[in-house]
Amino acid sequence: MIDVDFGDLIDYFGTDPKTRSILMYVEGITNARKFMSAARHFARSKPMIVINREGFLKAQRPRPRIQVRLPGGHGL
Repeated sequence: MIDVDFGDLIDYFGTDPKTRSILMYVEGITNARKFMSAARHFARSKPMIVINREGFLKAQRPRPRIQVRLPGGHGL
């Protein structure tokens, strides 16, 4: 079994001389301290974009419907 997390990936691609930038799609971070440490270190030398799945899902949730009740039992 391989145990690789986002911090390890940032460390790997951050030290790779052929990698010019880092783009990550994140569904969940298991070791936030390691992730932030690696991100801070390499963000100074390479542009990083991290897309968080949870934020995307919050934006995609349907808005609640608003119902207005008028006198006489008619609704809009």
